[in-house]
Amino acid sequence: MKNIIFLIVAVLISVNISGQVNLENGLVAHYIFTGNANDVSGNGNDGFLNGDVSIIDGKACFDGTNGYIDCGNDATLNITGSLTISACVITTLNTVGHIVSKVKYASGDWDDDPYDLMIRGDGIIMFNITNGFSDPQLFSTFPINDGVSHHIIALFNSAEGVIKLYIDGVFNNEMPAPSSIVNGLTLPLYLGAAWQQGGGVEGFYEGCMDKVRIYNRAINNEEIIALHDEDTPCPIELSSFTSTQTQSNFVNLQWITQSESNLLGYNVYRNLSDNMETAYCLTNSHIPAHNTTTEQNYFFIDEEVEMEQTYYYWLESVELDGTSEYFGSLLVTVTSEQGSEYPQTTELHSAFPNPFNPAKQTYSTIQFSLKENEIADLIIYNTKGQIVKNYPQFEAGNHSIEWDGKDNQNKNVGSGLYFYQLQSESFSQIRKMVVIK
Repeated sequence: MKNIIFLIVAVLISVNISGQVNLENGLVAHYIFTGNANDVSGNGNDGFLNGDVSIIDGKACFDGTNGYIDCGNDATLNITGSLTISACVITTLNTVGHIVSKVKYASGDWDDDPYDLMIRGDGIIMFNITNGFSDPQLFSTFPINDGVSHHIIALFNSAEGVIKLYIDGVFNNEMPAPSSIVNGLTLPLYLGAAWQQGGGVEGFYEGCMDKVRIYNRAINNEEIIALHDEDTPCPIELSSFTSTQTQSNFVNLQWITQSESNLLGYNVYRNLSDNMETAYCLTNSHIPAHNTTTEQNYFFIDEEVEMEQTYYYWLESVELDGTSEYFGSLLVTVTSEQGSEYPQTTELHSAFPNPFNPAKQTYSTIQFSLKENEIADLIIYNTKGQIVKNYPQFEAGNHSIEWDGKDNQNKNVGSGLYFYQLQSESFSQIRKMVVIK
């Protein structure tokens, strides 16, 4: 009887341990790209930027021609047993590109390649490992090169002899695998490309990535869910939704977000009563979301209002899957007392979308605010400091321009890093944006 009780207790302890969540256990490298490619796991596997790589809003963005991050070949990265790779990626890539690779890129020779997470030209994710004899290659069941952020988890479980893919927190595919990975101590870990035999670099990735993690174990199902929840935050964190009356007696609606992810955009609704169901949508199309983890400011001016009338406003955030969340109502009464139509400060906001593909997204929107008596120019430069596009002489107020990826001669610009600057006599601010094709 005692043996039976002991067995039951042992099974319960085993089940409890397998379901534990510890996202720090076995973490050998972690890149969050806060201005650099340093490893925040504590293992010192810092990455060094090479070629055209830009760190923007917590993302590493690659141009697809010569940009990559070299993370070295420390022993902690020489994983020969179970393995997990996690990364959030955004790409419209239509050529082969390596996301996280510790391989020796040589045509027809994959026997010495420990592990590789990459994307094919058709947008299909591929994950492969090798033990020096067999080279299982696991493919996703659908492409992810749609310009939207996708959370990829690729894992190898040596005890079960299987490799698996999860996309956006959902199981996608699996296949049998050998019980170990070949020793690749001399091979460097690259983000955005693959090391080539002989010392070169090949297979450049075009797009952005963030929240890259590498574990020396296979994380469990509960940890997969927890990791997805942690690295893909809630679609929107709204910190304010307010209104002001302008000098022209319009209603200026403003809202501030602290973080956004996988949002299509916003709609504004209005009604004469506090009833959302019968409210009228004021926006002809979605106000595009920035989808960043930094603070963003939005505004919408309702010009179709009457004096001494009370209105109720609602803000709708629309996710990429079509689901919505509503904020409000916001009560506004238009009075004969005039307000100020000018912003209190001059500020240049983040461009969106960023990175930007002119072929698929038509334009990137740049918003900025100019305080009273301020006159400014908006100028776009390339990395050589040459003016690509300029928009001169904006007066005080809130402004929004749409750049279509063309220069002053109406010619398409190439892929790469660009700078946009808001310049006046008393103010200057520069931000970065990436064009991908």
